[in-house]
Amino acid sequence: FFDEHDDVLSTDEAVRYLNNLGCDLIIKPSRETGGGMGVRLVNAGGFNTAILDVYKKDYIIQKCIAQHPQYKEFNPSSVNTEKIISMFFNGEVHILTSILRVGAPGSHTDTASTGKGYTVGIGLNGQLNKEGYNIYGERRTSTASGRMFEDVVLCGHDEICNQIKKAHKMLSRFGIISWDFAVDENCEPILIEYNLNYPDVMIYQMNNGPLFGDLTQTILEDVREKLKKEGYSCSLANGRFVKPVDTELVAHLAGNHGLIVTLEENVL
Repeated sequence: FFDEHDDVLSTDEAVRYLNNLGCDLIIKPSRETGGGMGVRLVNAGGFNTAILDVYKKDYIIQKCIAQHPQYKEFNPSSVNTEKIISMFFNGEVHILTSILRVGAPGSHTDTASTGKGYTVGIGLNGQLNKEGYNIYGERRTSTASGRMFEDVVLCGHDEICNQIKKAHKMLSRFGIISWDFAVDENCEPILIEYNLNYPDVMIYQMNNGPLFGDLTQTILEDVREKLKKEGYSCSLANGRFVKPVDTELVAHLAGNHGLIVTLEENVL
């Protein structure tokens, strides 16, 4: 075991240290986890070796976060977080999409990914969208206290985006990163975690539309140019139509290309 100063502790020392903190604590896996799985609340003074034995290895223990009243308003029992996807592209960090993830009543985690909570899209300058959704697409328009989403501008959003832009530059070899932030009582961002694996974009797109937004065309053209350098001659057709289908364009592409690849973002 290691404390906050990276000093090594024995099991008995770790249990004694945690109980002496005198506050509620969270224990959770530190690797290959998500959706609130394995997150457990331990009441002050209640730590014991039996709890540690369940997790075996690769876990962290931390004090509970006291979140800002504005974020607590959505659901008082859970730490409600901002989830943001950023992209390092052409030497610049872009904020692609942002959502607020809210836990279910009685839960201490933001359980939106399990269907028990919900998410709301975050627009420019922290302005919430008019509607939020759970993973089944069911809509809601207000907080637990009855305040309409569209009347809320999140106090911590701009600073979270600033911190992400600085941090992603130091991790520029990773093109896309998803970030989880809470906001403390003083409206200061608290980094919960960042994820380097491909993010689950469905809930983002449900709230905010296509992941790449205004960058979509630029990114597709960039991919085409890179393929050309590798010896592949490609055409790019933006098929922003459902009905009527542009049969003339489809026939032309089919007649002049050996392979057609379709790309879509699950948004209509």
